[in-house]
Amino acid sequence: MSFLKKIFKIGLGIVVGFILLLFIAALTVDTDSVDTGINKIKVVDESNTEKDDSDVVAQGTYAVGDRVIVGEVAYTITEVDIDDDDPTWIDLGVEFENLGDDTREYYDPDDNVKLISEKGQTYEPLNGYTTWERGLDELRPGIPMEVYIVFEVPRGQMYYAEVGDSFCDDGKKIDIGMVPK
Repeated sequence: MSFLKKIFKIGLGIVVGFILLLFIAALTVDTDSVDTGINKIKVVDESNTEKDDSDVVAQGTYAVGDRVIVGEVAYTITEVDIDDDDPTWIDLGVEFENLGDDTREYYDPDDNVKLISEKGQTYEPLNGYTTWERGLDELRPGIPMEVYIVFEVPRGQMYYAEVGDSFCDDGKKIDIGMVPK
C-alpha cells in the first residue's frame, strides 16, 4: 500500500508541476503582438508630435503623413479631403517616390492605391479623376511625385488606404479615418 501512495504522490506532483508550468507560460505570452484582425482607424494629427517609426511598424498599420515603403516605392498620404455628399468622395493626396535605380515606365498610381472599408469592402479610384503634378506615366528614381486620387464611398464607415507595389502584393495599410454619417 505504501508503494501505491508513493506512486500517487509522484504522479500528483508531476500534474501540479505541469499545471504551474502552463500557468507561468500563459503569464509570459505577449498579448499585445496578437493580430485580432480589427483595425482601429483614426485620423492622426502629427503636427505637434514626434513620430517614432518603430512604434508604427510594430502596430502593422500606418497613419496619414507616415512614409510607407513597399518594395522599391515609398508612399506618403499627405492629405485627406472628404466632401459632404452621400455617397461621399474621398480625395487622397499621395506622394510616390521610386527608391530603385531605374525609371518605372507606365507607372499608374490608380493601380497601387485602393480604399478598404471596416467591412472589408474594396474601393478602386474613380477613372479619370487622378491628377498628376507632372506629365507622363513615369516614376523617376529619387524624385517624388504628388498625385490626388479620388474614391467614391458610402458614409458612416472607417477606411484605410492599402498601398502596394504590384498586383500580387497585399500592400500596407494606412489609416485614413471615419467618414461620418
